[in-house]
Amino acid sequence: MGLARAADYLAAYPERAALVVALEFSSLTFQRSDRSATNVVSSAIFGDGGAAAVLVGARHPRAAEGRARLRERESVFFPGTSHLMGFELRNTGLQIVLDRGIAPFVRRTIVPTVDDFLRAHGLGREAIAHFVLHPGGRRVIEVMAERLGLGASALQATEAVLAEHGNMSSVTVLFVLDQVLRTQRPEPGSLGLIGAFGPGFGAELLLVEFT
Repeated sequence: MGLARAADYLAAYPERAALVVALEFSSLTFQRSDRSATNVVSSAIFGDGGAAAVLVGARHPRAAEGRARLRERESVFFPGTSHLMGFELRNTGLQIVLDRGIAPFVRRTIVPTVDDFLRAHGLGREAIAHFVLHPGGRRVIEVMAERLGLGASALQATEAVLAEHGNMSSVTVLFVLDQVLRTQRPEPGSLGLIGAFGPGFGAELLLVEFT
């Protein structure tokens, strides 16, 4: 969402630059007295992290030096799903809400969500060379790969970031993008789909062209 809003700003002011900074301190939600499975699992999966991205407008002096060009973006909200993920404010602090229905929900919605977004821009999944997807967890990665018909290596960057750093909430997809840029070296002109599900419950989708 931050990348999309920065792109909106630069569309209006193409000679300027924007810095998007994501900082997440998931460990603050750990509740020492909570022995529930949700608290234990979330403490094992989620980690603290920080990342940043610099975006420049089309008329900025360094526009030609970018690694990727953001072409399209969309935010999707799913009504009646706020129970799936979020936080409850308790006397002891923030307590995470992590419903076991997340993976089945992603299973039902990811294909129409992705396909509708791409179709609106005259594209199909076969046009996407690199899937830069946020790792909600091991099960969610498996569901995304299965439902989108992706091969074993398609979500390698997503899996690597989850294994090394855990789920750092909004920070994580920037780590995945960095992993793709560093290890897969996308061909100029190839397309990538950046996608993340999160509290709301909602999805953020961005179509990028690598340069």
